[in-house]
Amino acid sequence: MDRPDEAVPRPIAPGCKIVAPTNFDGCAAKVLPVGRSVRERQAQAMTHASTNPALAWTSTVVAAQSAALRAASDHWLRSTRYLLGLAPTGTSAAPEVRGDPAETPGHGPAAEKAQGSIADVAVGYRLEFTRRVTTDLIEAFGDVSGDVARLHFDEDYAAKSRFGGRIAHGMLTGAFISAALSRLPGLVIYLSQELRFIGPARPGDVITARITVTERPEGKSWARLRTECLLEDGTVIADGEAKVLLGPEP
Repeated sequence: MDRPDEAVPRPIAPGCKIVAPTNFDGCAAKVLPVGRSVRERQAQAMTHASTNPALAWTSTVVAAQSAALRAASDHWLRSTRYLLGLAPTGTSAAPEVRGDPAETPGHGPAAEKAQGSIADVAVGYRLEFTRRVTTDLIEAFGDVSGDVARLHFDEDYAAKSRFGGRIAHGMLTGAFISAALSRLPGLVIYLSQELRFIGPARPGDVITARITVTERPEGKSWARLRTECLLEDGTVIADGEAKVLLGPEP
């Protein structure tokens, strides 16, 4: 049996375009003017959908999914900016730098470089980066990395483990090593890292990432460094070896 809408195609007016297929669930093609704002088009499409149950249900589901995606995206952005030490979204202010470096949330892309030049990076050269571990930092790292193991998020669960409470991600302490390396003079390119986790970092711990140059061949652009993460009492909780390329700033 012929369907009326198929038998007589509707003309499209100049300056308009089809935004829904002809005869979708019994509805003729919906035509909207070109050049209108996205919000206006969405509003008009929602009005059209309200006259058809199937389209109305689909529109509701899509709207809910879009809202959820926007919320997840906003949360991820806030977490990322927190980890990088950037100002909150929508502001241009630099993060506040307080007296205790362990309390400072980082310096973002403009991280303070060590004094001197690449030529100063010789065997025995040492640099440190210090940061306090907080529950907010652990949760932000979990959000960004996707590692949401209960050992890092659930205090009751972690209390029953061998650690007796929540601990930071091992790679969060490893990231402090990356922060220390980034402060070497010149342009630093991280080539490799061997890392051994010895003990946990807990909320409230102040961690110092210490890097020491162990090999710097003459005429070569790379350096090998011993890497360590230490608690305030000097206990080493992670150690390993890194290799980096050093070059002039672009």
